[in-house]
Amino acid sequence: MKQFKSKSGSKKATDFIHLSTANALKRPDKYSHINKSLINMFRESLGSDYPIFIAGSIITPNQAQQVLSEGASFVALGVIAICNAHWAELSKDPNYKPVLPPYDFEQLSKQKVSK
Repeated sequence: MKQFKSKSGSKKATDFIHLSTANALKRPDKYSHINKSLINMFRESLGSDYPIFIAGSIITPNQAQQVLSEGASFVALGVIAICNAHWAELSKDPNYKPVLPPYDFEQLSKQKVSK
């Protein structure tokens, strides 16, 4: 568990960091002069033994692997998991092609997430 100081100065213990961005693999615009991903920056700041979850437009197994190689501890799936409930298992197949959004009524009905 790591201690972080809040803006008010109080210390809080945190078990992990969950980064959720529009695109997990995009380099930050604000620090474009630094050739590092946001994941790299957090990993360097937190150290190697601190868990980082990352989400953000991760669709393919290759993207998930890249996020892990950038320093994430865990990959968090978002929209892609809606119609790909078994993504983690199926992604072991190099030819796996997940169903991509936007999802239609029929696809959502099959997943029992819509009437």
